[in-house]
Amino acid sequence: MGEADNFGRSFSFRLTPHFSATSLVGVLVILVALLLFYRHLAFEALKTQQSRANVALTNAFCKTIWPKYASFVLGASAVQVQ
Repeated sequence: MGEADNFGRSFSFRLTPHFSATSLVGVLVILVALLLFYRHLAFEALKTQQSRANVALTNAFCKTIWPKYASFVLGASAVQVQ
């Protein structure tokens, strides 16, 4: 019986190091998840902005430059390739 009493008293579970390590892993997992989510949102916003910019540039081209060169482009389709 003396041996069992000594074993029970000499072994103490240290909660603080386990809790700290588990908390660190949890925080890192949440950090990575949030970073990936933010990256996804940022890329989607960039794609949307660039699409709008491309549409605006195309509209500007159509309204300003196209009337000057429309006859040339349309007439080029009638030219035969040798």
